[in-house]
Amino acid sequence: WSMTKPESTAQTQTSSTDGKAPVLGLFGKSDSKKKPKKKLGPDVQEPPVVDKSTFVAGKTLMVEGRLGNGQMLADARGETFLFVDVRADPSSLPPDSIGAQPFNLALVIDQSGSMKGQRQRNAQQAAAGMIQRLRDGDTVSVVTYADQAQTLVPVTTINASSRARILADLQVDLADRPAGHTCISCGIDLGLQTLQNRRVGVDRMILLSDGEANRGTTDEQGIRVLARRVRTRGVTVSSIGVDIDYNERLMSAIAREANGHHYFSETGTNLEEIFDQELENLLDAVAKEGELTVELAPGVRVAEVFDRSYQQVDRRVIVPMGTFSAGEDKTFLMRLEVPPSPAGERPVASVSLRYEDLTGTGEPGECFGE
Repeated sequence: WSMTKPESTAQTQTSSTDGKAPVLGLFGKSDSKKKPKKKLGPDVQEPPVVDKSTFVAGKTLMVEGRLGNGQMLADARGETFLFVDVRADPSSLPPDSIGAQPFNLALVIDQSGSMKGQRQRNAQQAAAGMIQRLRDGDTVSVVTYADQAQTLVPVTTINASSRARILADLQVDLADRPAGHTCISCGIDLGLQTLQNRRVGVDRMILLSDGEANRGTTDEQGIRVLARRVRTRGVTVSSIGVDIDYNERLMSAIAREANGHHYFSETGTNLEEIFDQELENLLDAVAKEGELTVELAPGVRVAEVFDRSYQQVDRRVIVPMGTFSAGEDKTFLMRLEVPPSPAGERPVASVSLRYEDLTGTGEPGECFGE
């Protein structure tokens, strides 16, 4: 949103009629349609009024930004909300460009004592169903964890023979393996290792647990740091909590920090459905490693950021957005404090989005609005 002092009669500054200070208009460049002109006479029309508090830009990914409060009192501190919507519009893409890239999948499954029995069987069955639907050329690994993590299925590229071998490996009875406590961080670390040698495609980790982290890194802040490290390696983590006793706060924090989804399964009977949903997201991937940057105008301050991980460097607010599948929509909302300004128009922020385009263009994606 770029704000400049208006020079035409179509300015947003208004005079006070009730003893209050004049209004300070907040606006920015916009691709929105102009409002119809009003007739003032036979040959005279009022200058067009453009909503300059919003913009839309982009191609594979579209970014739309708007301010919550377009006007505020002059010469007084003000507050506004900045809302950004990033979406992958499948209607703008050739059908054969969606899901063109292979993906690398790490399934990280809790095998602690509380998972024994039907829950464990449900998890293995869901993993097997997902692997049956993988395409030739995709890669998969399966990690289990309790007191420590171990590899059940090493990194394997899918083809007819390897698929059958993996499915056979998943028939092993995990109840026979030593199980005890829950080292979620161990599982994440080993899962990340299995994904690190891949150079192309989309990297996804699916983490499943039914309990509380009580081995390895156990505090929420430490787990958040670990999830952010995974994210910086280009890996998205989706988490699944099973049963009502799992640590929802911790598991949802992992997904939030690593740009994944968080799911809840009360009994584990719908795990196959959840795994299928994650697979559909991977099959429809059109962009990855999306990063939103909000450049604040001088004097504008961040008061609050809602439900998103971010980093602030001087006046730049950097928001990782992760991987997008066709039709997916992700939002970002922040509350801003605006310093006192004289009547007129002034800048608030500009927004840029960068991502790796997976639709076959071979070029980095970028769009910008202010």
